[in-house]
Amino acid sequence: MRITIFFLSFIICGWTHGQVANEKTIFLDGNDKQVTEEAFNKIQMEFIAINDSLNIHKAVTNRKESGKLSNYNKIKEYLSKIVKLDSTKYLVIIFHPGKDEFNSGGSQDLSFIKKKNDDLKQMIAKKRDAELIYIYKSPNGLEKQKTIIDWHQDPDKIIEHTFFKFHYPGSSYTVISPDGSYSSYFGEFSKDFVINTLTEIKKKKKIK
Repeated sequence: MRITIFFLSFIICGWTHGQVANEKTIFLDGNDKQVTEEAFNKIQMEFIAINDSLNIHKAVTNRKESGKLSNYNKIKEYLSKIVKLDSTKYLVIIFHPGKDEFNSGGSQDLSFIKKKNDDLKQMIAKKRDAELIYIYKSPNGLEKQKTIIDWHQDPDKIIEHTFFKFHYPGSSYTVISPDGSYSSYFGEFSKDFVINTLTEIKKKKKIK
């Protein structure tokens, strides 16, 4: 497990250093506060997340985010138009932001992707009270996965704007409780991360 986490961090850091800013770029710290480029470069961060349309670079210092949705009924209604789902269950959403160095190219091993997907589906199916959904912002980078994973478009960008406002390297996920509580993880992850998040959010609901 330590080797896997180290490998993911190493690759993501490499992707981060490849990002290019210009004189119009807005820089945000880990708390979404605007800072100078000089101050930005001194921040100890996990990686840089990009908002392409607004030309914003954010220093990701915490890859986790949690909260409670005030508009969850609208999100469930929106998702039900995209994919068949049981909204009484926990929802696990895997989000693909578009093509980047981490989720595309010759390094994509289809057998590995298929096994990871199959294993995750089985692990979630065993929970019996959760559903797995794959959503993409852009299909670029998914060309090799069409026959392996059933990806669905986010046509109105509701999932993107609610959970994934920036382009995080690889893919990200969020787990949503039936009461609208959610926990997200930004950037590439292992299947165990997803299951751990699902377990944690269930425990929090029981405590309440």
